[in-house]
Order: sequence, then C-alpha cells, then structure tokens
Amino acid sequence: MARHERWEDGARVSLFLLGGAIFFLPLLLPSGPGNSALVDLFAVSYVVAALFGLLRSGRPLRWPAGAAFGLILTASLIALVASANPSKGLLNLVIDLYLFALFLAICNDLSGRERALHTILKVWTVAALAWGTLLILTFLQALPPALAKALLGQTFDDRLATTTGNPNLAASFMLVSYFVALSSPWPRRRVARFLVLGWILFGMYVTGSNGALTGVVAGWAFLALGPYLRAARTREQLMAFVGVLLLLVTIALGVTVAVVGVPRFGLADVSAFAAHERDGAFADNLGRLDRGTRVRLQLWDSGFRGSGSRLAIGLGPGEAIDVVVNAKGRNQSLHNDLIAYLIERGVLGFVGILALYAALLRWGGRLLVARGRGPDTMRGLGAGVAANLLMSMSHETMHFRHVWVLFALCWVALTVVADRQRVPTAPAPVPPHAHRSGRDPASSRPLTHA
Repeated sequence: MARHERWEDGARVSLFLLGGAIFFLPLLLPSGPGNSALVDLFAVSYVVAALFGLLRSGRPLRWPAGAAFGLILTASLIALVASANPSKGLLNLVIDLYLFALFLAICNDLSGRERALHTILKVWTVAALAWGTLLILTFLQALPPALAKALLGQTFDDRLATTTGNPNLAASFMLVSYFVALSSPWPRRRVARFLVLGWILFGMYVTGSNGALTGVVAGWAFLALGPYLRAARTREQLMAFVGVLLLLVTIALGVTVAVVGVPRFGLADVSAFAAHERDGAFADNLGRLDRGTRVRLQLWDSGFRGSGSRLAIGLGPGEAIDVVVNAKGRNQSLHNDLIAYLIERGVLGFVGILALYAALLRWGGRLLVARGRGPDTMRGLGAGVAANLLMSMSHETMHFRHVWVLFALCWVALTVVADRQRVPTAPAPVPPHAHRSGRDPASSRPLTHA
C-alpha cells in the first residue's frame, strides 16, 4: 500500500513538472547557454522524475519509433566523426538526445494514463490561450508601449516573435496548439470550443507565417479523410479505398495535364500572386510569399553546393549553417527539415527522418480511423503531426521542443485509445423469461442451438 502511495505521489510530481514545461514552451527569452530557457528547468526535472519513477515501478522502457531514432543517431555520429566543426556538431547532437529523452519520458510516463493525458491536453490549451492572447494584444497594439517592449517586443524582420525570439517558432507553437485543443476534453461546450479554437488560430495568423497557414490546411485535409476511412469495415476495404483515392487523383492530374498542359510556375508568378495579396487580409502572410520562396530557393541551392562531396555522410548535426549563405551573404539555416537532415546527416539520416515520419503518420492514421468522436479518439493529434510535416518543408521544426512533445502525446493517445477499445463491453443481462421462451431478447428471434 505504501509503495502504491509513493508511486502516486511521484506521478503527481512528474505531472506537475510536465505541465510547467508545457505552459512555458514559448518562453525562450532570455536564453541561457546552448539556447536553454526556463522551460528546460521544468523539462529536465520532468525527465529525471519520470525515468526515476519508471525504474522504481519496474516497468520496461518502451522505445516508440526506436528503429528510426537508431538510424538518425547512427547517421549523426558518422557525420560528427568527419565533421569540420565537431564542437558545434556535438552540441547539436546533445540537444537532439535531450529532445529524444523528453519524448521517451512522456511516452513511458503517460502510456495508458487517460486522466493524466487529458490533464496535459487541458494545460496546453490554457497555455495556448494565454500566449496567443499576448500575441494578439501585441499585434493590436493594445499593450502599453513600455510593457510591450519589455515583455513582447522581440521582433524579427518586422514580424512578431514575442518571447520565442522567432516568429516561425511562435507560429509553429500556435499551429500545433490548435490541433492539441481539438483533442482536448476542455472546453466541453461547442460554442466555447469554437471560440477557443478561433482565438488560437488568430494568434497563429498574426505571426505572419505562410508555413503555419499551409500546415492548418494539411491538418484539415487529414481530418477530412477520417469519415471515409472509418467507413471501411475491414483492412481490405481500407486499402481499396486508399487505392481508389490515389487512382482518382492520378486520373484527375492526367486529365488536367492533357487539357491545359503541364502547369509552369516561376518566381514571376509567385511575385504576381504575392503583389495581389498585399492589399488584402493576408498582406503579412501571402503578401510575403515571393520573398520567402526566393530566400528558401537560395538557401537550398547554397546548402547543396556547400555540402559538396560530404553529402553522402553529412556535414554534421546543425553544421549546415556554416556553409549556407543567403542572398545578403549571411549564414542562415536551411529552413527545411528533410533537406537539413540530408545535408547534415547524409543519406542514412535522410532515411531515418523518413522512417520517423512514417511511424508518426501511422500513429496518427490509427487515431484517425478509431471509432468515436474527435475529442474521445484525440485524432487532432494525428492531424497536428500532418500539419507539422507540411510546415517542416519550409522551416526546420525538429529542434522545436513543442513538436517533440506533440509526437509523444500522439503515441500516448494511441495507447489510451487502444486500451479503451480492448476493454470488452459487458453483455446486457438476459431476463429469466427469455431463457424459458427460447428467444433472444435483443432480437425477439428464436435462439439457435448447436
């Protein structure tokens, strides 16, 4: 009894620490050594408490997507051995291991604990409302100038970055938070949920991130597939539906190309579209599309040229910034997770991140096809994974803390839903007269006998 009580006390402490880490996820300024922040005090304490609790409980350590992480770690070590800047590569590898440890701690600590998972989803939703409100108030210039400068005055290229120091990180947090809130059991009332989700989306909008906007569309498209996939009763029907969907898309593309020819888009077309949007509601988003596209093409071209013969094994974790330069001649990151993993960790690292996203989408897909309402199955977490995948095509999101927390919560939600659906439902009691009459009370038909 005493051991059980100690485990419960430890579980409460770890849950408190994880809740604190989630609430302070966007509070990254002022930063400490290695870009550490207040959130890391909670996160590191949580990892220690969760893993210590796991050891005391005697439960085995679970390794979700372990093969993918093994590939990434192996590729990172190979690239680091031949690195031109081993100190920077080692620091980035340590950060990777820290984020992976946070992921593992959440997966093992919350696995199968539905109430604890719901608590964390509620805390995240409240945190998103709080940080989103600060973003919106800053955008509307509703705060006193001195307070805005002291608390939220961090800007980047005339865009709101607030306490994250990075507008794209702020946008990513709000994007992920939207899909977390979709999965949260709070608030329960439909009107309140609509207002909360709308407020979070508005907070994302004011960051001016095009990557976040496309991510929302990807998440919505992921959720839109749900009713059709859930209609399939067997695995064969599900695969048939996916096959028919791919066939229809292929036919539609073929007909389009046959009728209007191969679409050709260039920077001139993107610039014309962006110019058209500069007077509209998305002036700070789509109105910058031409500049953002041009910058990314420059970065990707510079990265591939700078990697040279090292492309096969990689430059080293986080070391692409040493060779990548923008149009102004300044060093800058690659702004694409897949390209960054290929250039920094080589072909093996590229295979590793593909394997990781395959596992993540598989978890999200299983939540999507689970029976039940959205908040019950928490399928919004899978949609958040899909949204982040698309955003990672224009930003490097794999070093964002909240993204790894999302990955872990998606796996935990899968364990909770799987456990819930494995519990057999008790059969309805059969009235005594039903046995005497030889009839099935549920169907009023005679019982069959072997």
